[in-house]
Amino acid sequence: NGITVSGIGLNKAAAVQYRALTRYLSVFSDFTDNYLALQAACRDLRNKWVQDADPETGGGRVERVKKDDCTQVRNAADAVQMTAPVCTDTAPAAAGPLCRDGETVARLFHDDHESGSPGWTASLNENLYTGQQWQVVTDFAASGTHAWRVDDELTSCSSGDWTSDVYLVSPTVDLTGANRPVLRFLHDFFTEGGYDGGTVEIDLNGSWTKLEQRDFTLNGYNGRMNLDSTAPNWTPTSREVFTGYRTPGNFPELTYAESRVDLSSYAAQDTDKQVSFRFRFGTDFCNGTDIGWYLDDVEVYDCKL
Repeated sequence: NGITVSGIGLNKAAAVQYRALTRYLSVFSDFTDNYLALQAACRDLRNKWVQDADPETGGGRVERVKKDDCTQVRNAADAVQMTAPVCTDTAPAAAGPLCRDGETVARLFHDDHESGSPGWTASLNENLYTGQQWQVVTDFAASGTHAWRVDDELTSCSSGDWTSDVYLVSPTVDLTGANRPVLRFLHDFFTEGGYDGGTVEIDLNGSWTKLEQRDFTLNGYNGRMNLDSTAPNWTPTSREVFTGYRTPGNFPELTYAESRVDLSSYAAQDTDKQVSFRFRFGTDFCNGTDIGWYLDDVEVYDCKL
């Protein structure tokens, strides 16, 4: 952002951060509070000696905090725009008309999961962690009383590998004669951002193919997997997923929103026009949110001329 920052070193940085955390910040603090707290903590420490922050060698007084160090603390906060608005472009867009002007809507498939979700199957990769699974729940639904949910289990990083790959597969949908088929579904999620997340796939000629960001016409994937995530449902060239927290300002309350996917190109490629959809959730080595991904009201319809 056009700001030059000169590092102040680990010892001074640790001292400033520690004082900000212990003297100025609380569980209710936000980024603006942190911006002010870091500068206040540095002012408090000016002309004071700080100790070696290395846990192996720490203990002795090694450096004095200077006025220019506090200038660099502010520069660093300004460089990352710590007081700028947060997540202003991540809230889901409102749903508009199902089809374009001049087109009519023909429903090909719909399930609100109020009748036992016939034809839906939940499964997982048995070679990975098996503690998580898609399940029908009644604690949070977009309509009626039932929805699907997969938990993003909060796991320990101290032992074991909690990497998982979990699937929810729809019944077969017939796209024969469809002009511009669209997949729409209502959902919301709260996962470990960049490490755990969900994708949507289509069974294309017998092979599962990820629906890419470019295929979404409404509320597509909101984030990308970090390159060090062990979750199996992404590749380095296709990292987009539903991850983190999508609706800022409502935390920790989830709010269902609609996503849509234009299936035209996939319908053209599929030879028998019989397709299914897989909602795939992957988690990495550890951590989580104990909330996960909720899904309700899945529909496929055609926009006919």
